[in-house]
This record gives sequence, C-alpha cells and structure tokens, in this order.
Amino acid sequence: MAIRTALLEWFRAAELSCDRAAALVTRDPLSVCRALMTVAGGEATKELNLDAFIAQAADYSEKGRVMDRLSRLLLQLNLTHPMPVRRVHELLAWVREGEYDHIVAAST
Repeated sequence: MAIRTALLEWFRAAELSCDRAAALVTRDPLSVCRALMTVAGGEATKELNLDAFIAQAADYSEKGRVMDRLSRLLLQLNLTHPMPVRRVHELLAWVREGEYDHIVAAST
C-alpha cells in the first residue's frame, strides 16, 4: 500500500511537470489552462469561462480548514493525475514565480 501511494504521488507530480513542459513548448501557459479546463468541463472551450476557471484555481490551496484538507487528500489518494483545477493552480504559481520567463529567456 505504501509503495502504491508513493507511486501515485510520483505520477501526479510528473503530470505537473508535463504541464510546465507544455507551457514552454507552446509558449502560452493560458493555452495549457484552457486545455485543462476543457478536460475538466467536458465541453467545447467556447462554452466555458477561462477567467472563472483560473479564479477557481487561484482559490485552490493546500491550506484551509482541516475537513477541507482531509477531503482533498482522500479524494486524490487513488488518482493518477491531479485534479485539473490543482494543475492550473500549480502551473500559474510556477509562472508567477518567474521560472517560466527565466527558461523562455534562456532559450532565446
């Protein structure tokens, strides 16, 4: 059980790295957010509101009340991929920290 839990955590972390790589390749982090929103919503992108999805991602954090944290933990225990809202949260935090701009500037 411990090995399975550790591997699932590694799978989820790898997906966050893939999101960062996609943002670098496309040179457009918002297009990655749009794709994740489409996956989460199951609708055509024009039917969804990217600004609202990004606002939801901004509200997502590992903090909060104990019951909220426990609920998120239990929800993601058996997932191989992080929830799309968490993926957008992590991607945009990475962009805000300046790592995206640093890598893009170094590659030009």
